[in-house]
Amino acid sequence: MVHKKLESVRLEPLQDGSGVLIQDQSSKALVVNAMGCILWELVDGQRAKEEIVSIVCETLNVDPGSGVDAEIAQFFEKLHDFGFLRTVS
Repeated sequence: MVHKKLESVRLEPLQDGSGVLIQDQSSKALVVNAMGCILWELVDGQRAKEEIVSIVCETLNVDPGSGVDAEIAQFFEKLHDFGFLRTVS
C-alpha cells in the first residue's frame, strides 16, 4: 500500500527530535515522536509501506518480525484518521 502526504500538512521539528504535524487548513495538529518524524519523511507517494518497513528495520537493525510492521501500520492508520495521509495504491 502506498500513502501520500496531504500538501496542506507540514512537519514542525522540535529540538528533541520529535515534531508536530500541522494541517494549515483545519488547524489540526498531532505530536509525533522521532520515529514518527522519520516515517513522515519516508512517505513520498512512491514507496509502499513494505518498503518503508524494510528501510526502518535495516536502519535500526531490527528484525522485520519484531512487530515493526504492525506499529507502522497503526501509525499510518492514525495519520489517515487525522486526514494527514491518503492512500494512492
